[in-house]
Amino acid sequence: MASVSRPGTFPRAFLWSWALLLGASAALQAKPVSFTGTGGARIVGNFFPPAKPERLTVVLLHGVGSSKEEWDAFSLACRAEGLGLFAYDARGHGESTGAASGKKIDYRTFYSRGPDSEWGKMVGDLELAVQFLRKSRKIDPSLIAIGGASIGANIALRYAVNHPAIPCFFLLSPGVDYQGLTAGDAIQHYGNRRLLLAVSPGDLYAWRSAELLKTLVQPATSLTFLQQPPNSGHGVQMFRRTDPEKPSELESRILKWLSDQP
Repeated sequence: MASVSRPGTFPRAFLWSWALLLGASAALQAKPVSFTGTGGARIVGNFFPPAKPERLTVVLLHGVGSSKEEWDAFSLACRAEGLGLFAYDARGHGESTGAASGKKIDYRTFYSRGPDSEWGKMVGDLELAVQFLRKSRKIDPSLIAIGGASIGANIALRYAVNHPAIPCFFLLSPGVDYQGLTAGDAIQHYGNRRLLLAVSPGDLYAWRSAELLKTLVQPATSLTFLQQPPNSGHGVQMFRRTDPEKPSELESRILKWLSDQP
């Protein structure tokens, strides 16, 4: 039976087609924004406001050697659902290569590991990204969700420990230790919030990490664990679509999880 829309409304498929018609890349339609990161680094991203002030704005963190554009398809999906989003290039990646000294910074020269390294400064950059949204876009932290892929997942989780006002985080392929940013200690202090983990058993290190992290989650945390097919890949590779015009099953489940936020 053909779907019927209420007068004045449009079918969901039409909205998806319209969003794609407006631009295959959400980033190309954005007016780039920037903020000052830890130590004066210039961090560049794309921001889209939520359709309504009460809707969530989703902050998206990419993996090593990638850029904010890895989230483009998911960003379109968020926009179609009325969610705001802020995807930015991590320091030393993409357009975020300007240091306070004027020199160029490149993640390939980040030889040190751990919280005091350039990798560790990415946690501070996330804190400043949320401050940017609060001060410059008047978005309260209680209306922000944060998603991270690969090392972005670990950055998000380590940030979460000291920022309980952010109500929910979703993590794709987190690791016990990426570049010295550990997850086991952080997840034990996550607290009374919603948390989503997605991982594929074929991604062996991330899978074993997620299995361990599950055992460390405290009872107060509301955990959703999404096991993906063995050949799904790592991070946003798990978003691989059979139809480029429709969100993958994992994207759809994350979008529903976000929409269920009280």
